[in-house]
Amino acid sequence: MDKLKPTLGPVSGTLMMLNIVLGASLFILPGLAAQQTGIASILFWLLAIGLATPLLIAFWVLAAHQPSTGGVAVLIGEAFGKRFFLMASYLFLGAVMLGLPAVALTAGFALQAGFGWSANLAAMVIITLAIGANFIQTRRAGQLGSIACSTSLVLMIAILIAGFWLTPSSGLLDTGQLFAVLSDKKWLTGLSVVPLIFFAFTGWEVAISLGGEFKSPHRNLPIAIAASFFIAAALYLAFAIVIIHAGPVTFNTALFVHLLAPVLGISASQFVALFIALLIWANLFAACWSVSRMIYSISQQGYLPARLGRLSGHIPKYALLAFAAVGLFVLALHGWQVIEIDRMLTLASINFLILYGLVCAAGVVKLPRLYQRILSGLSILTVAGILLMVQSGLYLGYPIVFSILALATFFIRSKSDTP
Repeated sequence: MDKLKPTLGPVSGTLMMLNIVLGASLFILPGLAAQQTGIASILFWLLAIGLATPLLIAFWVLAAHQPSTGGVAVLIGEAFGKRFFLMASYLFLGAVMLGLPAVALTAGFALQAGFGWSANLAAMVIITLAIGANFIQTRRAGQLGSIACSTSLVLMIAILIAGFWLTPSSGLLDTGQLFAVLSDKKWLTGLSVVPLIFFAFTGWEVAISLGGEFKSPHRNLPIAIAASFFIAAALYLAFAIVIIHAGPVTFNTALFVHLLAPVLGISASQFVALFIALLIWANLFAACWSVSRMIYSISQQGYLPARLGRLSGHIPKYALLAFAAVGLFVLALHGWQVIEIDRMLTLASINFLILYGLVCAAGVVKLPRLYQRILSGLSILTVAGILLMVQSGLYLGYPIVFSILALATFFIRSKSDTP
């Protein structure tokens, strides 16, 4: 039985979810998408929003039906058994192993554009500070995240206004050109950017784990998910439009900095770079807190090395250190040009997509009403459709590796438990 006191209403719940899904991806994904597909990126954002909508509806139906603090892995495990719980947990860990270093790189690119620092070194420092802060104080993570979310919303709206009214038009944002792109079948070749864009709509899996903290969850949880999704989707689409308006100067990994520098000067762009770095540090602080607890929990169940399940002063020190090592190694691979940030985000997004597909499959099994099960089934088709847009089948090898590791770990553990 959940023991957390229900405190979230529709407004506070919406802000909590916005704090989860807004952040690093808004600072980089519109620029990466425009870099790859130009003006057509607006169409791909619209497509991604349309494809994400049934998934989000399925999520709030599941969350409202079964308010819980257990998270999606527990929900999947309850529907399909322990091995699927472990598979979902490993898929999630595989996603954050690439996704969170990519988030740190977003701050690194902003600082590089604003101050000329090394993006990779700056990212390493930020992720180290975020993990190190977990050893000092973790109780302030939620408050810090809420303040960062509210401040970032104000800044994002200010940048939107500045982008539309102060930045000279590039001439690319033209309805005629957009329709010309739509009539040219060559735009279909850009569909591979949709899995990358979908990273913007990850984080919603936390909705199910927040269910037990909502007052009147059957009413307030759907409102919070729908409102936060609408706000997030509107902001992403607005920034996709703004950077096309501003032109190729923003088609990069530090679009906010490059958007303001020409019109407000280097000082404004440096302020934005510092703010982005601070916001991302706050988000990473909370994310590392959550991930370290998951690693600790899985280790306690015997599915990861026992050392990762040890505490030091009520802190999962070894889980944090292990995740730090993985994050720094991934950033080193990026520094050695082994893996680029767009590939890191795409691979993480694919893991999340498969995890979402498993959640929807759980909905087919667990939801009581026929229309709810049909919705969950249609959402599985949505996931499959996005996966078909992946540029190369090799990308699918990443989640397959984690799934095989999960199954192998499960069978080894089961065999060792057999008398």
